Amino acid sequence: RESTAGLLHLVGTALAMVFLVMLMVSGNLWFIVAAPIASCVLAWAAPFFIERNPPAIFRYPVWSLERDFPMVALFCTRRMETGLRRHGIDN
Repeated sequence: RESTAGLLHLVGTALAMVFLVMLMVSGNLWFIVAAPIASCVLAWAAPFFIERNPPAIFRYPVWSLERDFPMVALFCTRRMETGLRRHGIDN
């Protein structure tokens, strides 16, 4: 479950970063709208549909985004399981 949720966060955060790069390259302001939407939709879907708990993104949007980056780093380096166990979360 947590691996799928982590993957959704990874995709959402990566997509937001791609949109921000596209904004810088193209100057098209629609990318500044698309970046948080892509990130928030996937970050919301992960806890709501997979983990069955209330998403933190609406209550703590800045903290939620800030925590996505370390989680993405753990996921990309295949240390997600270790990170989950360190915080007492069984997978």
